Amino acid sequence: MNRKGFAVTGIIYTLMIVFIILIIALLSMFSDRKNLLDELKERVLDDVNNYEEALNITYSAKSASELEQGEFYKYVVKVKGYYNLSIRSVGGKNVNANIYLKEGEKIYLKVGSSTFNNGKTDIYLNGTDTSNLVMTIQKNGKYTIKNPDVRLFLDVNYEATEEADASATVLYNNNKRKNSDLNRVRYIKECLYSNSANDINEWSEIMAIRNGENRALSTSIKDISVVDAAKLILDGNINTRTNSLIEPENDTCITVDLGRTFDLDAIYVWHNYSDNRIYYERRLYVSTDDIDYVEIDNNEEVETEQGIKVSAFDTPKVVKVGNVVLPVKRDPNDNTTWVRIFHHNNRGGTVLWDAKSQVLLQGGYSNFYKSSGLYYITNYRNGSGYYELRLEYPELGTDKYIKWQQKSDFTRSTSVSSYQSYHNDYDNVFTGLRLNQTVDAVITGDANKYQIGALKATENGIVGPNGIITGIVDLWIKK
Repeated sequence: MNRKGFAVTGIIYTLMIVFIILIIALLSMFSDRKNLLDELKERVLDDVNNYEEALNITYSAKSASELEQGEFYKYVVKVKGYYNLSIRSVGGKNVNANIYLKEGEKIYLKVGSSTFNNGKTDIYLNGTDTSNLVMTIQKNGKYTIKNPDVRLFLDVNYEATEEADASATVLYNNNKRKNSDLNRVRYIKECLYSNSANDINEWSEIMAIRNGENRALSTSIKDISVVDAAKLILDGNINTRTNSLIEPENDTCITVDLGRTFDLDAIYVWHNYSDNRIYYERRLYVSTDDIDYVEIDNNEEVETEQGIKVSAFDTPKVVKVGNVVLPVKRDPNDNTTWVRIFHHNNRGGTVLWDAKSQVLLQGGYSNFYKSSGLYYITNYRNGSGYYELRLEYPELGTDKYIKWQQKSDFTRSTSVSSYQSYHNDYDNVFTGLRLNQTVDAVITGDANKYQIGALKATENGIVGPNGIITGIVDLWIKK
């Protein structure tokens, strides 16, 4: 082999050695990187696995002799996100509330005992003076949200528990989003059509919550020409409200422009709630582009200072059945879900169904003051062949209702079969629903009572539990 051949061979061997060294270095680097990633993964898993230990803190109220006046329990937030505060009062009532907390923030709890703080529990955020008070829970379990412009709670509810000492639990709540309709929201539109107190529509506040902050604060409303009215609806204060925006008996909509899209955690709406009125034909929509709107709520709820809420962490509040969008609600007592399959507000006998065929219309029916999805009732028969039903008269009391099950399809059958009662807040005898072809009613209960549809007014109303119903009749069916 000549000298030139040796030179070429040497270069090849050198390149091979460099290549092997490079491969070894790369393997070592990837190995180190893998070890680093594995170590990071283990640390993250440790953090996740330690969430319950690190973030679930239980504090039981001391006896009156041990708990000094003004003493607070302080919890420092370690991980930002939504937290569940579970507060048990002395009387055995349990209040649960989700609140978004940032890393380093402090929750102060003054847990009431039978003799301290009148049995009530106060919750403060980042300080213990009055301006930092965000919730007060009475010993009977009733709660009041304070300073909602500071930080809003989501999914607040209370229920009876066994009699026990007062306590509080702070728990990191890694909830998953259940309502995708609140993703990529820029526009929020709500429409009203008079109410149970008068024909005037008044808004108090609209809030769009993302990570505990109100993204609607001081944005703009495109449908209101009166600048001051728009400012009142977006000023963060639920106690300020607009004057009448419409003439009586007119459908009015307002649209909030958030300025950009957000994956919202919740939307809150307040109207004039001073007298627990019900706003009729209330419809709430969201949109990304101000062109295509999605209806996310249309239940006519009683107005309270807690506001009306749609949460991304709850199941959607509406379902489309045929061509109509029907409200959905959850019963907190047994965690069941119900669809409002029929709704009629007869407005003192002035709004009536035109015919039985309209009530049972294929595709469903929806117009001002009346809607029905009864054509699809067979979709809601349970595995045992029963329809589980709930009849409500909201204007007679939101906590009163009749709940039962029956096997017969009352949109087709003139008799009731396999009736079983679960709950009845009224004195009148009730034996289920059936179709009645002989009276001026679409569907009626026993002895012409509990009609949920009328073709002609009977003494300017509908025969109901305590005489004549001149307002709202709602029928819900278990989903």
